[in-house]
Amino acid sequence: MLKVDILGMHERTTNILLAAVDEFIKSGEPVSSGSLYEDYEFGIKPASIRSELSDLEREGWLSKPHTSGGRIPTDKAFEFFAKRAMRDIKVNHKPDKNFLALAELFLEKEFKDFVSGFADEVRLLSVGFAEDEQESYKSGLDDLFHEINAATPRAFYEIVKDLEIMEQRISDLLCGYGADDAGPKVFIGKKSPLIKSDLITTVFDVFDNGSSKVFFAAFGPKRMNYRKNIGAFVNLRKAIER
Repeated sequence: MLKVDILGMHERTTNILLAAVDEFIKSGEPVSSGSLYEDYEFGIKPASIRSELSDLEREGWLSKPHTSGGRIPTDKAFEFFAKRAMRDIKVNHKPDKNFLALAELFLEKEFKDFVSGFADEVRLLSVGFAEDEQESYKSGLDDLFHEINAATPRAFYEIVKDLEIMEQRISDLLCGYGADDAGPKVFIGKKSPLIKSDLITTVFDVFDNGSSKVFFAAFGPKRMNYRKNIGAFVNLRKAIER
């Protein structure tokens, strides 16, 4: 009997969904049953994979831009993929020297250098905000715009406008934010409380530096490397708290 996971889907169906998201992240192209059959061992033939993909499309996990083409993940699928990445991340026993160096900058309250260093590490737009200073630091906007270079000028304009009011949005978010909320959070597309763009995934965490809360976020395309980037936040927290 096929196992059923927490979504109520058969384990094989879940694995096909995760593989479809992973393939789309790698290629940026709609995913076909043929490519999944060639690259993965699901134990079924292409026609059965195609049937599974059709079911996933009907249930809102995938969409089909063209009648005869492959399928792409919806935000719902990206959210599930990010949750799985969070669950499966193996925290390094000891953070590598890059994260230890970033943690040192954080603890010394060298927030500008800290944000710049993290942006260089993950190649994403990174934003830090120290509550007691009421000042934000940003680095890596060019990396973000490079990754979403298929967007329209209007999309870029909207992202910049969101960045202009980012400090107020972060301040609002920090109100009532407690110790129980520690750990990275992931928001896909317009669900983000910070950048309301359909093109962007937001990852953020809130740290305590001893005198105030420090908010830290990274923004990238929805096709980002979730395992790497969520893992960077997890290992950063471990380095800071060591």
